[in-house]
Amino acid sequence: MRLSCVLFLVVLAIPTAMAQTSDKAASLSCWGPNGSFHSRAVKTPTFRSDAGLVYAEVSAKAITDGDVRNCSNSARLFYSAPANSPKVVWSGHQELNGLGITIFGWSQSGTLLLFQTRTWPYDSDADEVRRGLVFDSATGKVRDLKLTSVFTPLFGSKCEFAQTVLGWESDHSIKVCISRTPLTDRYEQEFCVKKPVDFTFDLSTRTATRVRELAKHPLYTHSPQKRRTNGAR
Repeated sequence: MRLSCVLFLVVLAIPTAMAQTSDKAASLSCWGPNGSFHSRAVKTPTFRSDAGLVYAEVSAKAITDGDVRNCSNSARLFYSAPANSPKVVWSGHQELNGLGITIFGWSQSGTLLLFQTRTWPYDSDADEVRRGLVFDSATGKVRDLKLTSVFTPLFGSKCEFAQTVLGWESDHSIKVCISRTPLTDRYEQEFCVKKPVDFTFDLSTRTATRVRELAKHPLYTHSPQKRRTNGAR
């Protein structure tokens, strides 16, 4: 089944306690059902190809200072070439913030592995941030796709949007969902996307292609839509 933009965003919108059931590595936190609070750890499934195997580990460390409860997340991506022991090829840490990881699997050639990290604040209503990354088994290195730098020129620097990797589209391209960020009263928001829109992103040329022609697409408008608030940027 090919994942759609809308379906993926619905899953991400599930509250943390429920989201951990469907994708613990993407949303692990120290808080659990019935008010429980303690350190937790989870390991993703193992993804295999002729180039080797990959898996990730995510941990949420509980920190208590009197009545104050905090949580810091860490994540590590492991790779093992055939007949070798697993080693860490990527790691991240968020002090007093959340960090999760989603692995989308190997490319058709079995040499590139696509994954996405997600960071979010525990103590504020600031927006979460998602990053698309690719691990290359030939070089042993992880590359940040820096998708924001690709889509910002397309929509304009004044337009606010959120990007979500959906998975592989072909051996050298991935599918990305562009949607609105959550509404906030902290500042005046400007949107160019009415509803989620799917794009394909070519890893070689670093070009994004709309799934449909946006000029004729009812989900897109070239004119920024402002949401006025009492706050300031």
